[in-house]
Amino acid sequence: EKKEKKEKKKDKKDKKKGSDDGDESEEPSMRSEQAGAPDVEEEDGEDDETEWMTDTSAAAVAARVQQQLTGVTAGMVTVGNLEEEMAAKKKAEKEARKAEKAARKAAKEAAKKMSDMSVNSESSGAEHEEDDEEEDDDDIDIPALRKYILSRSPEDAATALSKMEVPGGGVGTQRLMWDTVFGGDDEPLSGKIADKADYIKAHLSDANSQLVMLGGLEHFVTVASPDQIKELPKVLKVLYDMDICDEEVILAWNKRTAIAEAVGVTEKHAEAARYAASPLIKWLEEADEDSDE
Repeated sequence: EKKEKKEKKKDKKDKKKGSDDGDESEEPSMRSEQAGAPDVEEEDGEDDETEWMTDTSAAAVAARVQQQLTGVTAGMVTVGNLEEEMAAKKKAEKEARKAEKAARKAAKEAAKKMSDMSVNSESSGAEHEEDDEEEDDDDIDIPALRKYILSRSPEDAATALSKMEVPGGGVGTQRLMWDTVFGGDDEPLSGKIADKADYIKAHLSDANSQLVMLGGLEHFVTVASPDQIKELPKVLKVLYDMDICDEEVILAWNKRTAIAEAVGVTEKHAEAARYAASPLIKWLEEADEDSDE
């Protein structure tokens, strides 16, 4: 019996020992598994971030919207400034067009006022001479136009006159310039040039425009204000001295006897103008010959 009890005890010890050895062998295996296991906290952090990005709660949505608005607002600052600049530019262009339209309207109204000259009465039966018919053929109210032109700057006055449709083209425009700017009184024409020279210069750009201007002057001293014809050589001298008109242009005008024909200057008028201007023409030709020698 004792022997059997010993064997049983021995068996129990062996079993217990085997069990302990098994526990010890499992520990390294467990440790190796734990060593190779991924970092739980790191994965949890990534999961938190992913969860935040996809979180549909009110707080998360508000946070995402705020983040996006911050970037959009930064872009809107530049876009907003650009829009302001474009708006200011458009406003300036609109005001410029408005001013130009107002100037056109004023010129049109002035031209309208020019048309109130009385119509020839049929009952009069009087026959008019050719010169009078030519002077009144466009029915322009010169005093009304003069008041309008002299109330404008030389540049604006030139623009207004150039936009008017008058007989004679460029010479017709210059005829109006001389009559509106320098007419209306009996003061010697040569004495008025210096003070109002800018009204003449505003129309000039080259030799051809100077020649057209002299055509308008020819009409003024022969048709519009024939009492001023004696002033012609002095006027031409002032224009020459002030570098408003070149010597070559004055000499060319002297040879172009039909330059103002379209505005009613007859051959007789043209001859009278050149006869009056002959002292200056002679002086220029002699000076030109002396310079050649």
